[in-house]
Amino acid sequence: MVDRISEIVRLQKAFDAPAAEASVIKWREAWLIWEEKNLNGGKTFQAISDAIQEHGGKGSSLGYLSRMERCWRSMIEHGMDGWAPDQLPDFNETYRSEEIQEGSPDRKRRQSRAGADTPDDHTAHGIIMGMATMVGNPAAYAPLVSDEDWAILAELPDQIRLFFRHSGQ
Repeated sequence: MVDRISEIVRLQKAFDAPAAEASVIKWREAWLIWEEKNLNGGKTFQAISDAIQEHGGKGSSLGYLSRMERCWRSMIEHGMDGWAPDQLPDFNETYRSEEIQEGSPDRKRRQSRAGADTPDDHTAHGIIMGMATMVGNPAAYAPLVSDEDWAILAELPDQIRLFFRHSGQ
């Protein structure tokens, strides 16, 4: 069995491939990331990023890994069953699509329902009120939180204590 992480690192280093070959390379990377995330108990995007770095890769942002995983998931949703490079569309078109960049339509519907009464206020007060609304309604918001956001949320208690200490409050 191929070590998926080592293969991801190898694919990420294939910079000078012709366009058609580069598309297949990126699809292969997306497939492997999807497998790491979803098979054998799955890994978090943070664990995948850390493993890529440990294997000599550049490490990958959690957003990038999420979009790559969504690319392959979109192929599964369109009937792709396994690795079939001759059946793949241009990778860049898929990666840049609204579905991948903004998330699935189903996720958008859940977000709009959960956030319907939350104003788009980016002042300090608006951000704090938005967080209070989210924390006060976990049933509505927890399903919308990404792995990346869970990692940020886990750090917030310490950061909030530090904020209070430094602000003199």
